[in-house]
Amino acid sequence: MIGAGLMGMWSTIMFGAGTVIKAQRYQGTLEFLLGSPKKLSSIVIPITTAASVFGAASMLLTCLWGVVVFDARITPAHVPAMTLAAVVTTLAMGAFGLLVAALFVQARRAESMASPMIAPLWMISGILVPVTGLIEPLRPISRLLPMSWGAEAVRAAAAGLPYLPALAWCAATGLAYLVIGSWAINTVAERSRRKGEVNLW
Repeated sequence: MIGAGLMGMWSTIMFGAGTVIKAQRYQGTLEFLLGSPKKLSSIVIPITTAASVFGAASMLLTCLWGVVVFDARITPAHVPAMTLAAVVTTLAMGAFGLLVAALFVQARRAESMASPMIAPLWMISGILVPVTGLIEPLRPISRLLPMSWGAEAVRAAAAGLPYLPALAWCAATGLAYLVIGSWAINTVAERSRRKGEVNLW
């Protein structure tokens, strides 16, 4: 149930972050955003965070569906820990979405790039299967993804197990992606301003 909710959250973030620049282009606001004195990351971060928060609704609805239809049991005492883990995971995924936006920022077909990445990241991050079930070379890669730690934290919180170490790693990797993604998207934006390549966005 938790894995299904995380899958929905991740899909929303991938498409939301991957197409954020395209949406600004269609709305006719991209040129104004690039021409503003503010860093582009300060404009994109709220959008990717909003996409992750919207994606978090899939987690809530999946849990409600499981409880109402499939008689899944969620211990009330574990709900606060699950909520905290879900919030941190949502924010960390939003930070990862900023890096996705930076990678897709000059891609004409962001959707076609986002779609093939969703399922492999489901697998590698441990959302579909436990990280321990992955082949050995993929396990270190999974630990670089905030959703891997977030999934572990949410599952541990739901089971009443210690979840704070995994949650701390989720926050740390999310912060790292926030820094890297901000640098990447600001660098691409500055290069586009210098070279007059706004039409490529």
